[in-house]
Amino acid sequence: MLPKFQRRKRHITALLLVASCFHNATPPVFAHGDLHERILALTQQIQTNSATADLWLQRADLHRQHGDFIHATADAAEAARLRPDWPAAILERARIQFDAGQSAAAIEAATACLQLAASNPDALVIHARSRVQLGQLAEAVTDFNDVLAMTNRPRPLPDLYLERARAQAALGQLADAVRGLDEGMARLGETPSLALPALEYEQALGNFVAALTRVERGRKFFTPENFLLRRGEILLPANRRAEAEKDFLAGLAAIENYPPARRALPQTQELVARLRAGLRQVVRPSLKTK
Repeated sequence: MLPKFQRRKRHITALLLVASCFHNATPPVFAHGDLHERILALTQQIQTNSATADLWLQRADLHRQHGDFIHATADAAEAARLRPDWPAAILERARIQFDAGQSAAAIEAATACLQLAASNPDALVIHARSRVQLGQLAEAVTDFNDVLAMTNRPRPLPDLYLERARAQAALGQLADAVRGLDEGMARLGETPSLALPALEYEQALGNFVAALTRVERGRKFFTPENFLLRRGEILLPANRRAEAEKDFLAGLAAIENYPPARRALPQTQELVARLRAGLRQVVRPSLKTK
């Protein structure tokens, strides 16, 4: 299983580009409302308070969220002109460049922000994610380590532990990935977004006893049929074929009791295909499932 996992490593990096929520450098003018309306309202305020850097920065962030990177960049530049060496304005520039896919420029801006505010977690996160986009995975892991080690910030998002683990897995550091996910669960509680990748990496490492423990502990995250599939897929390469066969058969039998509409769902069909593939391997171990 490990060689197969390694062949997939080049695809894992792409999975790291997950959606994230950075803390706003300044509070938004409006908590609700359409972005366009909020931009118009800020524009009116800027017309009478054009020397207020904070207003320019808030409008830059709204333009960024709207996907208008040209106007976002112009507003962030004006905020920086009004308040030179303002970390919040430099951080906003990094956010804009990251969202625009300009990873190298985002790293440069995040670095400049960190030179002025060394403990800024949002700048470190942008730095890490931009490095991932550029394939600089080892350096990204270092950044994720630094931001997750900060004790003077709110509880981190589970995404940060997951992104670090995926970078480590792409580097072949599966044991480190598992340890990092366990660290996240110890801090944030056991969640599917952390528990399921840890299970996958344990399987890839061939740690079948640990994987069985994890799948049993995470039973609440699965439907009964998916649980039977997952457990069977762990038991099979552990040469516990009789137990695996029992699980695959039980999963297929349970699906037979689904109403027709549910059996026709694509996810159900995929589940059936995996259960049957597992069963074929039990019955004829030499058969290579396509």
